[in-house]
Amino acid sequence: MNPLTRLRAYFRASVRAKLLFLVLAPLLVGFPLIAGLVWYWSDTSYRQLMTYKVSSDLVTAHEYMDRVIGGVGRSVESLADGDRLRRALRRGDPLSIAEEINHSRRRYGLDFMYVLDTEGRVRHASAAQDSTRRNDRWPVVRDALQGRAGSVIDLYDAAALEAVDPSLAERAAVNIVPTEKAAPDDRTTETRGMLIHAAAPILDDAGRIVGVLEGGMLLNGNLGFVGTINAIVYRDGSLPLGSKGTATLFLSDTRIATNVRLFGDERALGTRVSQQVRDFVLGNGNTWLDTAFVVNDFYVSGYEPVID
Repeated sequence: MNPLTRLRAYFRASVRAKLLFLVLAPLLVGFPLIAGLVWYWSDTSYRQLMTYKVSSDLVTAHEYMDRVIGGVGRSVESLADGDRLRRALRRGDPLSIAEEINHSRRRYGLDFMYVLDTEGRVRHASAAQDSTRRNDRWPVVRDALQGRAGSVIDLYDAAALEAVDPSLAERAAVNIVPTEKAAPDDRTTETRGMLIHAAAPILDDAGRIVGVLEGGMLLNGNLGFVGTINAIVYRDGSLPLGSKGTATLFLSDTRIATNVRLFGDERALGTRVSQQVRDFVLGNGNTWLDTAFVVNDFYVSGYEPVID
């Protein structure tokens, strides 16, 4: 008689075995089921919690970016309204004008600052630029020529950056790194620059517009910008143990400022977003809140389009 047959015979003959089975059966069947349900519910709840956190983090990052854009605008507007610049313009003193705008440019962390005439032509510059060049092709400058100060996000191509300052074109350029799950693309470099672009009218004592003050800040490679976002959003203790948070600014689907790492201390500049996220955010203008492939691993992630 084989062991299984003997076990069945013992079970039929033993009341104790039957009672033991009745006691243990719910545990043997129910425990794995309950454990599976607990795992599923905890995993689902954890993902929902992380998605909610990423959503709130994205709101914080958006508000910070809006503050930075508005801060650049207020800086330019403050100088345009300042008496020192107005007096220098009334005197027609190029040295004093250049000194004033260069001092303000450094103070506010801008990459360029111009005084334009009422036709939008550059008259005084903190960076080398042809004085016959007209900047009224930019909507924010046209608004300032109509008396409305403002600050926006604008994209400059390589030629426009070169015209402002050759060093800006060099800083903006980034080599594109082949990235798993990214959309097919033959480009090897991203040469455009994303800038915070601001302009404000300059008024005389009678309130007439006599010119425009224009300024800009390059965001490509601006590690302080993403570093501050990361420090605000992901303070110590804000994430579960072993988790890490990152912040990235994309131009199209390419990382131009990030604290995502490739390996060691090398930042993932030039890597690209996954095609799934690209189509959802850039293609449709939606906000992504879900798990996404980031460079080399999956993260619970939030992506929001940047509007010019």
